[in-house]
Amino acid sequence: MSCLVLNPSVLLATSPDGYLAYDVDSGRLYRLNPTAALIVELCDGTRSREQIFAAVEPLLEANGAAGHLAPGGILGFTVEQGTTFPFRLSDSGRFTHHRDHLIEVAQEAGLYLISQATAVLRYEYGEAVVGLVTVLASPR
Repeated sequence: MSCLVLNPSVLLATSPDGYLAYDVDSGRLYRLNPTAALIVELCDGTRSREQIFAAVEPLLEANGAAGHLAPGGILGFTVEQGTTFPFRLSDSGRFTHHRDHLIEVAQEAGLYLISQATAVLRYEYGEAVVGLVTVLASPR
């Protein structure tokens, strides 16, 4: 079992909504939401990736958007598109997601796909970052 430890070149500071993480090597600053802050706290060298996922998963399910949608409610979001199933951490520090994984997770949450299209989300290092614009709905 391989236990996860935060990269020592990443410096953390608390903020009202989680943590700020500064990567000394790249000079990049990241704002971590509360879930990401919890994951950082769990990467203390005593837990495996599987143990960390198991600790966080109930929080994601309990606070998931699907549980907050009214019958027939619509949820739209964007993610960076990737070719690795189910997802991959890119060199920019962001996750890319495979389109089939998004559909699979939506179905597990009891939602159905209305539409999914590609679009340029932003430019990074002068290159277009292509994402998936996904629209889901809860049953009526």
